[in-house]
Amino acid sequence: MKTTTRNAAWGPRPTRCCGTGSTTPIYRSATASISIRSTPLKALYSQETKSRSCAKNTLLVLNEEELVIRAILWDNDGVLVDTEGLYFQAGREVLVTQGVELTQEDFVEQSLQKGQSVFDLLPNQDAELIDRLRLQRNARYSALLRERVRVLDGVVETLRTLHGRALMGVVTGSRKDHFDIIHAQTNLLPFFEFVVAREDYKQAKPHPDAYLTAMRLHGLEPETCVVVEDSERGCAAAAKAGLRVLVVPNELSQHGDFSPAYKVLGSVREVVDEVDQLR
Repeated sequence: MKTTTRNAAWGPRPTRCCGTGSTTPIYRSATASISIRSTPLKALYSQETKSRSCAKNTLLVLNEEELVIRAILWDNDGVLVDTEGLYFQAGREVLVTQGVELTQEDFVEQSLQKGQSVFDLLPNQDAELIDRLRLQRNARYSALLRERVRVLDGVVETLRTLHGRALMGVVTGSRKDHFDIIHAQTNLLPFFEFVVAREDYKQAKPHPDAYLTAMRLHGLEPETCVVVEDSERGCAAAAKAGLRVLVVPNELSQHGDFSPAYKVLGSVREVVDEVDQLR
């Protein structure tokens, strides 16, 4: 897959301003100046109850002109880990019990492009039935995740390179229980300062609520962030929130409409160069 040209609608690239010459941003908390460090975090989820205390200790760039990109916001499924196929499998197995064959094309359109439920394809839209089937799908998905989760190629080296150069967080449509199962086996969480999971916001992607919530809770502005997504719905969500979006499509999501993206990349490894050029 070739890298496309960046979206001209974003205008000229920002230039790096002169200053200390350091490539490691220094941040100020309410009590001291610190550099972001590689510290394993036990609890990363963004909670409303934590937001007030976080606001008092919001990391602020010492000199805004020395850092254009302050935060990198990562999608989870399909960007960091290869889980979308497992979600498709779980949904297909449950829908077939109702006489509905969920094809890969149906899944891509409903879930990865429109951001809608595959249960909308059921001829019987009885709410109690759908709730029961959703529980079955979620349980099956959990079981599949426990069997195997693969970190996508290039992710570890990319996160290692970027860690400490900007705040990094995960903004995902995954439920917390699924997210925990996934990352119990990936060793990726120490790279991130926070996680915004599905329970942390009201409206799912492609609505911008997930990204708006992440920025609100962590004192971020759209012009100082960049997003890494893989799907049409994720790209749309970030763009609607006013964010630059770097899209790294995968086999399932590659035929989506990524016209709102700042740039479509051929590999997650290219994120490093893009962030460097935006700094």
